[in-house]
Amino acid sequence: MKKMAAAAVIAALIGTMALTVNALEQGDVTGTWYGDMMGIPIQMDFNEDGNYTTSVMGQETEGTWEIREDQVVMDPGTAESVLTFNEEDGTMSAKDDASGLDITLGREPVETYTPAEARQDAAEEEFDGTWTAEYVYAMNMMLKSADMGLDLNATVSAGNVTLNSEGMGLAEQSFDLEYADGVYSKSAEQEGVTSYVSLQLLEDGKLQLVFQIGEQEFTFYMSPAEETVTEETGTEVTETEEADEEEAAPEEEAAE
Repeated sequence: MKKMAAAAVIAALIGTMALTVNALEQGDVTGTWYGDMMGIPIQMDFNEDGNYTTSVMGQETEGTWEIREDQVVMDPGTAESVLTFNEEDGTMSAKDDASGLDITLGREPVETYTPAEARQDAAEEEFDGTWTAEYVYAMNMMLKSADMGLDLNATVSAGNVTLNSEGMGLAEQSFDLEYADGVYSKSAEQEGVTSYVSLQLLEDGKLQLVFQIGEQEFTFYMSPAEETVTEETGTEVTETEEADEEEAAPEEEAAE
């Protein structure tokens, strides 16, 4: 009797789960969804007629979709791809370890960085310090530098700029810029191609670094490298300086 009761309970639970899985309806899916992949904004529009449109980097692709239990299947019967609906937070997601695909779509547009106004009164010494790229604007898109592998660092000192980036394969490169009216800049021409570099401080405290070579332009938005205060001296040091001190410590102890 107890076994029969347990079986009935289990059957009821399974039935409830099945109802939950099949609860995804057309109204749960239709409309506009937003996400990003490797920092690249993606917009998907699912129409009531079973068609969808995907917009990425200004390019649009179209196809058909249908619901299967708790999943949205795009282009059923052909090159199928699947989005799984998450009832808890109302998102849809797809992940494929083999291809590296990892995307989550939501109803709200993905937050991105909006640059503040440039400061015209920035003094030369305010530029000095080490800066780390957070965002890069390129191809009419605002992207996270880390997502794109553009881990650019810039050290500024009295108009001299030193750049380095492991991800970009950029060893330390230094150049001098000229200051005027709150802007450090320099332009040059080589073989008919004009290049331009500029630094400006923004009202939100970020540093704007612009590279232009011919018609190609990349704008990096950089924040001050994180600083810490040592307990003994109260001196501010950057993370890089702190790491160098930690590496040097074992050598000093061995020497003693």
